[in-house]
Amino acid sequence: MKKVSIFLVAAAIIAAFGCGSSKPVGEVITMTTSAERVSFSLLGTGTATVYWGDRSKPETWSLNNTHGITQFTHHYSSKKHRIIRITGDTITGLQSNNNELTALDVSRNAALTALWCYRNHLTVLDVSQNTALTHLFCENNQLTELDISKNTALKVLNCSGNQFIELDVSQNTALEQLLCFNNQLTVLDISKNIALELLRCFNNQLTALDVSKNTALDGLHCWNNQLTVIDVSQNTALSRLSLMENQLTALDLSQNTALIWLAINYNLFSTEALNELFKTLPDNNISKTVDIGNNPGTSSCNPSIAEAKGWRVRR
Repeated sequence: MKKVSIFLVAAAIIAAFGCGSSKPVGEVITMTTSAERVSFSLLGTGTATVYWGDRSKPETWSLNNTHGITQFTHHYSSKKHRIIRITGDTITGLQSNNNELTALDVSRNAALTALWCYRNHLTVLDVSQNTALTHLFCENNQLTELDISKNTALKVLNCSGNQFIELDVSQNTALEQLLCFNNQLTVLDISKNIALELLRCFNNQLTALDVSKNTALDGLHCWNNQLTVIDVSQNTALSRLSLMENQLTALDLSQNTALIWLAINYNLFSTEALNELFKTLPDNNISKTVDIGNNPGTSSCNPSIAEAKGWRVRR
């Protein structure tokens, strides 16, 4: 096991620990893994002790919440299920990615504000006791549900690449970034998330998406869904809009004066609809691009309407 201290420029990056036997005290985290090599990081104050679950000697290190994270690495003699336990004074961040985790228990770690546990084999993740959590990255696991109703301080959520049919973010009014792409969502209600600046919900099964309350949105990426209409007239801060691979036939961008990038490939825009869309594009001095390929009217539309406003039209 080795320890590396890394100084941070950004303000929220993570932590992680493990244990084996002995009586845990203070903040406690347990992880079940079958990997031969495990590497994770912790952020916090005081000390943390890792019990590796293989009869090796527990490791204790000091944590520094201000200047950096502490990284732990351990090699096992073979692949088998082991339970790693971590105890500490105050653990505010855990980063345990790509560790073949099948279970992760952070319910006794109330101080946790940042959790990274992506690219594991988790089928369940309980964060109901982590009410201070502001950043959660649990993408590319095997989760079918996620209860974040108690995580009202949450600002960033990446739960993409799981198996969600539904996702309730109605209690997460502080949410600024929501990444829920590559799931099986048929409905997504973001009407309460008025602070939302970035939404990536592509590769789902959405038939409708109401973004009228999300006036702070800067980036909206919802390609490869089943949208037939979308109203972005209230999203005046929008600079990037990706709507490829839907079933759209019209789009009014007259209120989106900050827009610099638009992708509507593989929709159902006719020649007339594309020409009308070009007329609503903003006219400013910023470099701008619109992708219109593989629509019924792509080859016969008049791109000069958009080009006269400084738009580069890509067919």
